[in-house]
Amino acid sequence: VDKGTITYGYQIYPKGDLATVEGKKINFNSNIKEYGNILGVKVYLTSNTSGIYVTVSDSTKQIMGRTISSGVTEMEFAFTGSYQYLSLDFGTTTNASRVSKIEVITDHSNGFYTNQDVNVYVSSSDGVYYSFNGGNYQSSNKTTLTANGSNYSVKVKDSAGNVSEETKISINNIDKDKPSCEVIALNEPADGWYILDASLTLNKYDDKSVTGSNVISGVSGY
Repeated sequence: VDKGTITYGYQIYPKGDLATVEGKKINFNSNIKEYGNILGVKVYLTSNTSGIYVTVSDSTKQIMGRTISSGVTEMEFAFTGSYQYLSLDFGTTTNASRVSKIEVITDHSNGFYTNQDVNVYVSSSDGVYYSFNGGNYQSSNKTTLTANGSNYSVKVKDSAGNVSEETKISINNIDKDKPSCEVIALNEPADGWYILDASLTLNKYDDKSVTGSNVISGVSGY
């Protein structure tokens, strides 16, 4: 039994500056490259009463076009190649406004940090049922991981009941901890009075390392 290929899903819209709405289109921004090679996207709609034709393009050409049939509110667009920029055209601004979420499907699991859960997908040529982490077999090829770990696993079963070897899944790029801030320098005069703007230097920390320093000038009293 083909034990399958593991891919990872990350929500990129609506989220920060990774994708923006421009009329009837939702365009991915350059920051999307941190997710690695994009193998597909999943589109989620709030409603779909008449069908929506979606055109997917990269920076130079159209990749594919598909109709999300009336009544369907979730669809995956799987690509034959990989991309680092995409634009999704929904035909009208009304259709674009019905998009509740877009998820990128990528082969890149680690190397950057996300504060989201990670969806894991298994693509198998003859898989019918999937068991994640020793659980019961299910028809869905997806599981959602909410925390880092190196002992996640999946097995694939075909229609004849044959079971694949176990595939290990390791996730270490989920970071849901709030950052902290530390004052490291304040140019406080000896007599406690300022005749010029004060300058305050802050270090920003997450659970891994110092992520940067900020200098704030013109600090007012309180």
